[in-house]
Amino acid sequence: MGLADEVFNSLFYGAGSWLGLILMLILMIGLTLKWRNASVIMMPVSVMLGINYLTNNLGWHALIMFLTAIFILIEYSHQRGARGD
Repeated sequence: MGLADEVFNSLFYGAGSWLGLILMLILMIGLTLKWRNASVIMMPVSVMLGINYLTNNLGWHALIMFLTAIFILIEYSHQRGARGD
């Protein structure tokens, strides 16, 4: 578990934090655009990651995740309105 924890921490909070952020954004936005109901899961994940980035003094990362949560919420409401649900 030591190596897996080290890779995870460096990818999301260390030197590779921008790469981890980009990979997470690709995953979240891709799933949101592909499946409508993925938005219900991805928005809270985005908010929680934003809060976690704030606790690790990564302000720009947190801002990007909060803006992603807003985008996901807007996309979900747009998809609901287009389908008439």
